[in-house]
Amino acid sequence: CDNPSLRCKKCTIELHQSQPCHRPYKWNGEYYQRISLDSIKFIWHLGHGGSACLHMYDDTSPYYIRLVDLSGVHTIKVGWCRCGLKPDFFRQLLVRCIIPASMQRLRTGFTQWVFKTFHLLNLIAHVTPWDWCALLHRLTDNIDPFSISNIYQTFNHVQRQWRLVKGWKRGGVVNSLAPRQVGSLALRCVSCPMPGVNLPADWESHPDRYTSSGIEIHRDLN
Repeated sequence: CDNPSLRCKKCTIELHQSQPCHRPYKWNGEYYQRISLDSIKFIWHLGHGGSACLHMYDDTSPYYIRLVDLSGVHTIKVGWCRCGLKPDFFRQLLVRCIIPASMQRLRTGFTQWVFKTFHLLNLIAHVTPWDWCALLHRLTDNIDPFSISNIYQTFNHVQRQWRLVKGWKRGGVVNSLAPRQVGSLALRCVSCPMPGVNLPADWESHPDRYTSSGIEIHRDLN
């Protein structure tokens, strides 16, 4: 946690309702030691703006989930909203920009920045999912990274889903169940002339329309 101010246990818990992936430091009598939020009885409350739901203990008690962020892998106890008109648990995570690994048995979630950062590193630096997960393990515990529960299989599964959803968004898909044409999710070439996108409104009346607004298709023979 990069907050420099000294706070009591109660204030630290309240502050981190919006920052559940921080690791605060606690004075142990000799030096400030990094601890987990769970060690100070932190519960991440959902659905009521950081306040505990009055029905939080109905049905089942709050339970732990594995939350993966750019700072590493965290184990956090979640207090779900269990009101009468409560959204599903996975929707409560999505509202907080957490991508759940499952919609039925919620045990792992990823912040959106995990996928956004990996996507850019994968495109620019060719970072593989294996190396990215190894980095997250070492950010969690650089002394014994193998003590961290392996997230590779779960991450690889969810990041493929995340890329598909991003493709739907770019392709203007409103209903993911509706039939789509082949190639409808492919990105168009930004330099190719497209009416209504990068051509003037009167392009059809331009005298040089066949040369200035025509598409040239070539074949790579390498």
